[in-house]
Amino acid sequence: MANPSPRTNPAAFLATADPGSLHALFDHLPDVQYWIKDAEGRYVHVNRGFLDNYAFEDVAEVLGKTDCDIAPPYLADAWVEDDRKVLVGEEVINRVELVGHVDRSAGWFMTTKLPLRSHEGHVLGTTGITVAMKGPSERLWPYAELDAVVRHIRQHIGRPITVPELADVASLSVSALERKFKKHLRVTPMQYIKRLRISFACQALVQTDQSVNEIAHRYGFCDHSYMSKEFRRAVGMTPREYRRRHFGEGK
Repeated sequence: MANPSPRTNPAAFLATADPGSLHALFDHLPDVQYWIKDAEGRYVHVNRGFLDNYAFEDVAEVLGKTDCDIAPPYLADAWVEDDRKVLVGEEVINRVELVGHVDRSAGWFMTTKLPLRSHEGHVLGTTGITVAMKGPSERLWPYAELDAVVRHIRQHIGRPITVPELADVASLSVSALERKFKKHLRVTPMQYIKRLRISFACQALVQTDQSVNEIAHRYGFCDHSYMSKEFRRAVGMTPREYRRRHFGEGK
C-alpha cells in the first residue's frame, strides 16, 4: 500500500501560486468589479468587470491611474477617503454606495474594501470588490428592514419626503430609523435622499436633453437654483458645467 502524501503546507502552497491565475477568477464574475491599489492609491490590477464599467480595453490602460483619473470628484473624493482609513487597518464590509460609470452617471453598488498586507503583516495597499445592485433583493440587499423604505424613497423621489413619513413606512420610531440608516448605509435618511437625487440628476444630465429646471422638478428639488447649489456642493460644478463637460455645450 502506497504511503499517503505529506500534508500540504497552505502558506507554502499559496506562495508558489501564480497571482495571475487567482486574479483570472474575478474576470468571470458578472456585475463584479475587483481591484488592487498601492499605498498611493494607484491601480495595480483590475478585473474585466472594472474595465467594462469604465470602457477600458486592457488592464494596462488603468495601471498607475488613481480614482481621480477615472471618476468625477464627488465620487473619487469619497473613495480616496476610504483608502486612507483602510490603509491604517480599517475594513469596509458590504457597504451600499454610488459607483461611477463610463458616462459619468452613477449607480448603486455593494462594496467591500480591505487592507492588502505583506507576509509580515504590513499594509501595502488596498483591495476590494463592488457588486452592482440592480434592485433590492435578498441576494444583493442585506438590509431587508430598510427595503420598504428605500423603495418608498425611489417611488416618491419627485416630491418632498420627511423622516417621520419614512419611519411610518418602516413601522419604526424616527430615532430607530435614523440609527438603522447610520448603521447600514453610513448616512442619515435625508442624506441618503439627497445623494439619490444627485445621482439621478447626474444620469439625467448625461442621458437626456431635459433642462436643468425639468430635472430639478423631476427629482424633488424645490427649484433649479436649489438643485444647482446642492449639485455644486456634491459634485464640484454646476449642472450645466457637468453637462457641458460631456457634450461641449450647456442646455
